Amino acid sequence: MVPIDSYFTHIIQLLTFKDLLEILFFTTVLYRFSLWLKKDLHKNLVPYLYTYCSATALAYYLPLPTVSSFLLMGAPVALVLLVVIHQEMLQKNFVALKNYVPAKVDHTDWLETLIRSSLVTINNNKSIRCVIESTDSLKEFITTTLVLNAHVKQELLDIVFNSPSCTPDTLIWINAEGNLKGLNAHWCVDYDEDWLAHDMHHLEKWKQDALFFTQKTDALIFNITPETRTFELIVNGKSFDDVNAPHVLYMIKKHLSGDKKGDTHDNIDFTQKPEKQHNA
Repeated sequence: MVPIDSYFTHIIQLLTFKDLLEILFFTTVLYRFSLWLKKDLHKNLVPYLYTYCSATALAYYLPLPTVSSFLLMGAPVALVLLVVIHQEMLQKNFVALKNYVPAKVDHTDWLETLIRSSLVTINNNKSIRCVIESTDSLKEFITTTLVLNAHVKQELLDIVFNSPSCTPDTLIWINAEGNLKGLNAHWCVDYDEDWLAHDMHHLEKWKQDALFFTQKTDALIFNITPETRTFELIVNGKSFDDVNAPHVLYMIKKHLSGDKKGDTHDNIDFTQKPEKQHNA
C-alpha cells in the first residue's frame, strides 16, 4: 500500500483546473447540506453523513473495490434517508404538546393587571415584550434564564418589570392561567429563513420569530415601547400595530377563550371593537 502522504501528493499533481472546480462544487454542496442537517437540535445527523463519506474515502484508498462500489452505489439511498429523517424530525420539532387548561378560566383580572403594569413601565422608559402561552405548550420552543411559576399580581409585576434582571429584547413568558413562567426567555428552536414569507425578511429578528412561532402554535406576543406607547400584537402569524390598551385586552381575551366558545383561533375576528372597554 502506498504511503498516505505520497498518495495525496501524487493525486494533487494530477489535478487540473477543471478538477479543482469540481472539488469546490461538491465540497460546497456537502457543506451546505451539512448546515441544513445541523438545524435539527434534537438529533444531529451530521456525524452520520461524515462517517459515510469517510468510510467511502477509506474504502477507495485501501483499496477495497467491493466495499467502495457498494458505498458509492448506496450513496443516493443514504442521502434520501438522511433527508427523510431530517424532515420528520423538523416537523416533530414544531408539533407542540397541549397544555391542560381548566374549562373555566377568568382572564380578566390578571390580564388587566398585566396591561396596566405594561403601561406604567413604559413611563419609566422601558419596553415590554411578552409571550402568552395558550393550549400549545412552549416548553420545547422556549428557554429562559430565570424560571418562575408565580401567579401574575400587581406587586410581582412591579418588582419584575423594574428589576435589572429583566433584560430588554427578551420575552416575559406567561401562560393562559396567568402564571408567570419565566423571564429573559428566548426561542431555542432554529428554523430555515426560506420558510418565511418574502415580505417578512426585512422585519426585525424578534418579529420574524414572533410571526413564525405564532403561526405554528396558538401563542400570542405583544410588544410595547416608550416611543410608540401603543401595543403591537402578533397572533396567528399576523401582526396588529398601534393597538390601544382596551382593544389589546379584548383581543387577548378573545384569543385565549376562543376554543372554549366553539371558535377556532384561526377564524376569530380581531378587527371587531370590544363591546365594553376595560380601563387598563
